Parts: sequence; C-alpha cells; structure tokens
Amino acid sequence: YSKAPHKQWYQRRVRGFCQARYTFKAEGSRELGFKKRDVIRIRREVDANWMEGELNGVVGIFPRNYVDILEDEDDEGPAVPAKTVPGPPSHSVSSNYVPSYQRSLSSLPGGKGPDDRAKREETRRNEERREHERREQERREQERREQEEMRKRERIEQEKREQERREEELRREQERREQVRREQERIEKERKEQERRENERRERLEQERREQE
Repeated sequence: YSKAPHKQWYQRRVRGFCQARYTFKAEGSRELGFKKRDVIRIRREVDANWMEGELNGVVGIFPRNYVDILEDEDDEGPAVPAKTVPGPPSHSVSSNYVPSYQRSLSSLPGGKGPDDRAKREETRRNEERREHERREQERREQERREQEEMRKRERIEQEKREQERREEELRREQERREQVRREQERIEKERKEQERRENERRERLEQERREQE
C-alpha cells in the first residue's frame, strides 16, 4: 500500500501497549471489545492476525489490524503510535482460531470503515431472501403435493362412483331380464291354459254331436 498522511495522537508513555484504530465489537466470549483510540495492554500474540490484551480488567483477543502498536522513543519522551501504512487491513484469519466461531470474514473492517455495516446488512438481507425463497419453494412443493393428493382422491372417488354406476346398471339389467322371464312364463302359462280350455270345449262339442246321432 502507498503511504498516506493520517492524524497522529499522543498518549501517556507506556510499554507493551497498543492503541485502537477502529472500534471493535466483541462477538464472542473470547474476544475483547474496545472503542477507537482505547489503549490496550498487550499480553501476548495469538498468531500473525490476532493478539490477546487487557482493557479495564477484561482479557480477550482482538484482530491485530484494528490497532497500532505503541512504541517508546526513549525514557524521557512520550509514546507515539508505531509507523503504519494506512489502507485496508488484511482480513486473513489463522486456522487456529475463527472469530466468533465461524463468523464471516466480511465482518472485519474493509476499505470503507471499521464496521462495514452495509456489507453485514446486505449479507443479512441475502440470507433472509434465501430463507424466504426456501420457504416459498417448500410452500409451493407442499401445495403441489396437496393438489396431487386431492386429484388422486378425486380420481379414486370418480372411479368408485363409476364402479357403483356400472353395478347399478348391471343390477337393473338383471332385474329387467328377470321381469322379462317372468312375463314370458306368464304368457306361456296363459297360452297353455287357453289351449286346454279349447280342447275341453272341442271334446264337449264332439261328445254332444255323438249323442245326437
């Protein structure tokens, strides 16, 4: 990065201290939150990207690119911030520790400011949009399954009604045939009865004729 002028400030003379360049909001029990220009006592370096420090009796880790290391010029002079190259800090995180337990690297400060709230808000909106799309897709899938189930029930009901209709037609046809059979039997019976009577009448007439002779 190219060197650019930036505002300098002076603090009381300290050793093993650093001064916050940005406000850092702790998002986990292991992290140490602080405000811009707070002076933090350095306890140790966790790795190339994270340090452990103490502020107001609270101990925790914080990203190194949020602070300037304070250096003493000598025993008589005041402490001043170490020379730094302004610009967007590195966002790489050691494999030994992931801030806020797998939080997104976009939460670290970018070129536009320390909090980068716009990116967080955009990420949140994207997550909400994806969640909304997922729920909408599930709702549509549920509606599709319900419609298929409803069509299946309607088809089964229609088949049932069709079966009942065919059975009813068959029953009526059987009744009709039975009725026709009974009618034919009745007609046949009447015909035989009529023939019998006719035969009896002929026999009677024949007998009367013989008697007259």
